[in-house]
Amino acid sequence: MERAAIKPQHFSNPPLESTLAIGATNATNIRAWYRTGSTGRFELRWGLEDSSQCDGQLAVTVSDDLADYTGSEILEPLQASQRYWLKLCDEQGQVLAQGSFRTAASDDCEPEKFSLALMSCHQPFENNGDIRSSSEDMLTAMHKVLEQHQVDQVIMGGDQMYSDMPGTMSLFDDDYFKTVAPEGKQTILECSAEEVRQLFHQRYRHFWNVPGWKKLLANYACYPAIDDHDIIDNWGSAIEHNQPQWQNFRQGAFQAFVDYQGSLIHHPSQVPPPSFDFASEFGSIGTYFLDIRSNRRVGDSPRIVSSQQLEDLKQYLANNGDKEFLFLVLSVPLVHLPKPLTRLAARITPEGEDFSDRWSTRGHRHDRDLIAAMLHQHQRDYPEQKMVLLSGDIHIGCVHSISWEDQPPNLYQFISSGITHDTGKVIQFLSSLIIRTKRTLHVKTGPHAKVQLLPGVDDDKSNPCGDMNMGIVEITRNKETGAPQLQFMLYSNEHGEPVCKFRSEFL
Repeated sequence: MERAAIKPQHFSNPPLESTLAIGATNATNIRAWYRTGSTGRFELRWGLEDSSQCDGQLAVTVSDDLADYTGSEILEPLQASQRYWLKLCDEQGQVLAQGSFRTAASDDCEPEKFSLALMSCHQPFENNGDIRSSSEDMLTAMHKVLEQHQVDQVIMGGDQMYSDMPGTMSLFDDDYFKTVAPEGKQTILECSAEEVRQLFHQRYRHFWNVPGWKKLLANYACYPAIDDHDIIDNWGSAIEHNQPQWQNFRQGAFQAFVDYQGSLIHHPSQVPPPSFDFASEFGSIGTYFLDIRSNRRVGDSPRIVSSQQLEDLKQYLANNGDKEFLFLVLSVPLVHLPKPLTRLAARITPEGEDFSDRWSTRGHRHDRDLIAAMLHQHQRDYPEQKMVLLSGDIHIGCVHSISWEDQPPNLYQFISSGITHDTGKVIQFLSSLIIRTKRTLHVKTGPHAKVQLLPGVDDDKSNPCGDMNMGIVEITRNKETGAPQLQFMLYSNEHGEPVCKFRSEFL
């Protein structure tokens, strides 16, 4: 018996109109992203939070809709360690959108505490297009956690929008695509790059118009990494993605990422860059975002990143040995599945599985070993520096220590996924079970490492955590010795109230 056809669904929330988002932030300026909703002349205005006085204003002109009426600008000069209000106004002075931000501390004034939030996988929609109530609860709790910890930066670890989920509204579902398709196009692969770009814009306007998510973007410094669902599931890990019929899709999807996410960090461009790698710093803390999607490919010459990306990472590490802490953002965890399990699963699971997307698959292991060896050598060269890998993607939250056999300092891996994506109890259980099986990291060109889940303290010991979750990394100084220390936390929620599922000791 054939299954009854599923009627295409549509998002129940209205599309985003005018809005603001806070991007890269330092002590004297920030990058403010905006969507105006129309062409015309507009103005960004800002001032200190406890004052109604406008301290600065910047005129912006939107002359066309190529970037979906979006753009970003640097706001300066600003005072260090201050909270500001921000408004987007039209030519008549009417406020279209508003937000707020806090500048970073100046280089000569090290703050007592630094907090960053880690999250990934924003997919809050049910199959019928409604916003999932449990996802709304998680976003409500998230804001309470952000306020409690006075978070300085939000690391978005990938999948801030899904092109292919929920399945009833996937751009790759034939029935749904008919309802949004440009005239004469039967599939998205028949579309021009500009048509693909516009289709992705439409999705961003729904995914980013979820109230709790929109509030997050408008009030915290957000640093997005690209991952597969921002393009399509397992992007770059399927051989057909390198074929000519996918090139218009690639161009349009990546350009839409520039318009909505890349422009939080860089000035808007009409041409996607070779990669979305970038670095940020906050006093003695350095963070490097390594894009493992733009140059990923399989086939005769498989790779995760380009040779230029590897060289840039090597140079960044060499130039930042003096930092007390280094964070490396990798949208997919470097350490996840044991190699035999990855190979077996990739052979027996259907198309659409995620196992072939992992670092430990045969085609990707070469780059994994190069990066692992690079990190190992860096830790030997700078033994006082603490290093943390920040990742998402795998729909659990967990913290690992990675201890090299020749005993340089521990490397830590912190994973948080997903913030609003509910994969169900079975997937959560299996993901938690799989992550417990990883015990060693075997590097072909270097030493091996022991991989362990960190123990928790008090009653906060759920590592891994299978619920919807967000992570917090807090850096303080030991009150007795003055030495820098960090602590990892994982939060879920109960009916919109934060629940700390895991808390590490100070490390």
